Amino acid sequence: YSKAGTLFNHSCRLTAMLGGCTPAVVELATQIGYNLGMAFQFVDDLVDFTHTEEQASKPVQVDIAGGFATAPVLFAWQEHSELGDMIVRRFSEPGDVERAMHLVYNSQGIPKTFAALDGYIAKTVDGLSQLPDSLPRNALIAIVKSLAHMARGDNWHI
Repeated sequence: YSKAGTLFNHSCRLTAMLGGCTPAVVELATQIGYNLGMAFQFVDDLVDFTHTEEQASKPVQVDIAGGFATAPVLFAWQEHSELGDMIVRRFSEPGDVERAMHLVYNSQGIPKTFAALDGYIAKTVDGLSQLPDSLPRNALIAIVKSLAHMARGDNWHI
């Protein structure tokens, strides 16, 4: 379940509906919203594992400390079955958070999350590219493409 994917999905859908768009454009907007929301969620998940608080401009590692298993943890679980018990108990036992972090860093959890992010960025750009060429559409495409750079901590600009 992705809160961000659902939020963006419904926001884009309702905006297209209220804007009087054709059913085809409403469906396209819905898919763009979902893919953008998923990309946003993966960026947020990655920042928790790849950035310092100063780089992120927000507290990091909050999700796992709060008992939430994000994408890097779930991908790492594919390699480290012991994460399953920690996920079920929401990382509540002493040492769970530290052990889970160690397992994520020593797995393909982060690279697989980057791969998923890149896929959702590509789907979002493909969807946006189906809209008529315009300055706003092109600006949105540039912003979406910048998400990958932001997640990787690159010096980026639009």
